[in-house]
Amino acid sequence: MAVTAAMTGQRRQAVVQCADAAYFPYALHLMWQIDRLTPHRKFDLVIASASDLVVPDALAPLGIIVQKLPDAIPDDFAKPHQPKSMYTRIHMPDALADRYDRLLYLDSDIVFEGGDIARFLNVDIGAYPIAAARTARAILWPNVAAKEFQIAGLGNLPYFSTGVMLIDTARYASEACARRFMDAAENHPDARVLADQSLINLALQGKFAEFSPVWNWCIAGEFAILGQDLPVRFRHFNFKSKPWNDPKGVHPPAYHDSYRRFFQAYLPEALDSLVAPPRPVVLDMMRMVRRLVNFVKHRKQMTAFHSRFRDEWDIKL
Repeated sequence: MAVTAAMTGQRRQAVVQCADAAYFPYALHLMWQIDRLTPHRKFDLVIASASDLVVPDALAPLGIIVQKLPDAIPDDFAKPHQPKSMYTRIHMPDALADRYDRLLYLDSDIVFEGGDIARFLNVDIGAYPIAAARTARAILWPNVAAKEFQIAGLGNLPYFSTGVMLIDTARYASEACARRFMDAAENHPDARVLADQSLINLALQGKFAEFSPVWNWCIAGEFAILGQDLPVRFRHFNFKSKPWNDPKGVHPPAYHDSYRRFFQAYLPEALDSLVAPPRPVVLDMMRMVRRLVNFVKHRKQMTAFHSRFRDEWDIKL
């Protein structure tokens, strides 16, 4: 269903990404997936950026809104190998608060595998400004505190991935979240391990509404099979290897093929960014046994953790 500009003005909810020019093609791919799998959606699709981005004419029927953000990050704020664009989402909810009550923020290195986004946008997150899912490391190694918390001397607090967040814009503003997140860099200068994810977790100190990991599935590589029995909604490739740049063949080829087909149809200039995965490698016996042992161990942990949620709509407050 094509979405017109008139229709978008009536909506108070949005799926939003923050992307610079380098990640814009992958952000468009995710928005295209969401539009294709939610044909009667009643939420906007927004890409927010401090860069000047233009949606290709071929994708105009999706009705994607490009929101220009002010450059609110000081030039000397980002650490080496952390571009300023990584901190854009800190100020994004305040910039969109006049237009939207609820945002579903998504990183651009995510693929959508189905699910009722409209219902997810409306779940109750209590009095919290943010709902999120714990990281894979926090789930599989629950007795080990996040590195940021160790450095800051905060103990083993709940730690979440900022790659998928439900955001109540009014509470985000009233609790001055953006200022608190920026202040965390000054309060804990040595604990900024993962850019703004570190700052957000350091500021909130475990106080967030928690949703099921199926909405931010970060387990891939040799543990990818762990999600086969769960209704994974958003699959998040939150490490160095991405489906579009996977020279070691970490991810199933189907994800690479999805980007290739999308770029061929809508964004041929982005085809050069794709690095073809290698041919499948036959594992030796010892590596197969090691993976099997790890799979059995972590499957038990993941099953126990996932059973905390009655269903994918259950929110822990």
